[in-house]
Amino acid sequence: MIEASKGLNARITEPEFSVKHVLADGNFVAVHTEFLNSKSKPSEGGLRQVHLLRFENKKIVEYWDITQQILPNMPNVNGAF
Repeated sequence: MIEASKGLNARITEPEFSVKHVLADGNFVAVHTEFLNSKSKPSEGGLRQVHLLRFENKKIVEYWDITQQILPNMPNVNGAF
């Protein structure tokens, strides 16, 4: 995610990607992540996501995600996740 963001926007000067939670049940996995545009200035925005994956034979065969954009001055700083 960090490498992918480097060419997208000159504003993203010090990206921060973190995995918040990982849940696994058999071949289903859910991963809660946060991507901030700036590690030292989290109010500059980013993304919060939940990634849902299903595996077969050690390969991802299904992928879904739920994304929330982090905007400046959000009423709930913790967001939906």
